[in-house]
Amino acid sequence: MGNKVPLVSVVIPCYNVEGYLDDCLESVFKQVYTNLEVICIDNNSTDKTWLKLNHWKDRNPDIIIDRELKKGACAARNKGISLADGEYFQFLDADDLLLRNKIEVQVTLLDEREDFPFVSGASKYKGIDGSIVEVSPEQENIFHSLFIGKLGNTCSNLWNAAKLKEIGGWSEDLYSSQETDLMFRLLVKYPNVVFDDEFNTIIQERSFGQITKQSNMEGNFIRYLDLRLRIIDFMEKENVNVEKYYQLLFPKVREFYLYNKDFSIKYIKTKFPKKFLPSTQFGNSKIYCLLFKILGFSGAEKIKSGLK
Repeated sequence: MGNKVPLVSVVIPCYNVEGYLDDCLESVFKQVYTNLEVICIDNNSTDKTWLKLNHWKDRNPDIIIDRELKKGACAARNKGISLADGEYFQFLDADDLLLRNKIEVQVTLLDEREDFPFVSGASKYKGIDGSIVEVSPEQENIFHSLFIGKLGNTCSNLWNAAKLKEIGGWSEDLYSSQETDLMFRLLVKYPNVVFDDEFNTIIQERSFGQITKQSNMEGNFIRYLDLRLRIIDFMEKENVNVEKYYQLLFPKVREFYLYNKDFSIKYIKTKFPKKFLPSTQFGNSKIYCLLFKILGFSGAEKIKSGLK
């Protein structure tokens, strides 16, 4: 690390998290790295979240608390960004936790790497039943890792504030795939990432109460597919062989067929290469691949559905 000690802004969007806030904020104040500013943004909570935030500020006057009326975690994060002075951003959902060394480790990795937009960090996912799944970033190729969802996440990463502001922050009109969209826009301009394999972030599953509701299954599918096509288009322009990425995307289109047959059929016809054929190397059965070759996507799916 250089002679200066960079300020890190910890931005925490809050929606109905009165039962989580204490553990979350305590995990921040227990950080080994101490040059922090903590910014908590209430996003239309209906429980005692705002009251609890005020209690925390009474005990810790340096905490910045504010409200954002536009619904969604992205709007709340952007409000926090507008109030922040840090060189780096640590976004932290209010039901998640940081282990003591998280910020210090990642500041050390990112410091003096001016063209690196973020640290790609590992994390532990804690299920409602208490189960733990460890997820590490995949370092094969950053756009490949982004495509398959293995380039860290909102809270496990540490973000270069200047680069993030340069691209306009979070997309507030996206209701899913927000972090993939953010990373993609950053990497198009600054295709460098430093990796952190230490499991210093805990992502906790909640059965209800997230800021961004995930009830719009169809919209989530469409955003997922369209964003991956944007990544494919970019890689193709960079002279990357993109055939396998259509193969990787195909199972998602098949899954979406259960919700909207017409859309999925049209998607294959208009978005996929005309000569696309599914491969057994990507989990498709030999029978299904043969049916697709003879009858096309619609015919293969009809027979598959009939057999079920």
